[in-house]
Amino acid sequence: MTQKVPLWTKDFILICLANLLIFTSFYFLLPTLPVFVTDVLRGDESNVGYIIGVLSLTAVMVRPLSGYMLDAVGRKKVLFAALAAFCLAMGAYTFVTSLTLLFLLRFLHGLSWGFTTTGAGTVASDIVPPARRGEGMGYYGLSNTWPWPWDQPGIDYFT
Repeated sequence: MTQKVPLWTKDFILICLANLLIFTSFYFLLPTLPVFVTDVLRGDESNVGYIIGVLSLTAVMVRPLSGYMLDAVGRKKVLFAALAAFCLAMGAYTFVTSLTLLFLLRFLHGLSWGFTTTGAGTVASDIVPPARRGEGMGYYGLSNTWPWPWDQPGIDYFT
């Protein structure tokens, strides 16, 4: 009788949990940021578009560099640095007082988003046993989308 290689190790659970929390915080910003831009910072619809778009554009542009650094510097070092930068960026939203500051923060947040999501996926693929890679990456992928339906009730509760 062949023994199945364990998938749900401590490291795999931690990377899935970290990814779940990253995406939860990201999804919390999607519906609330446009309201913040228009109601608090008195921006218009084009400002909302720029503010939302700069994060994605920055993340896409930085991902090739993040992949190189994950290989050259080390996966865990780069991921931990990116996670720290991501957490700092999330906390910095409370100090934003202008559209210019928010745009700059979204740029910096995009850098950390690109490094964090690339790093977490890379580390997850390293952790998953080769014999169970498809299954493991499927479960890991759920940690990207699982927060989406739960964020709206959470937003409603806190606002």
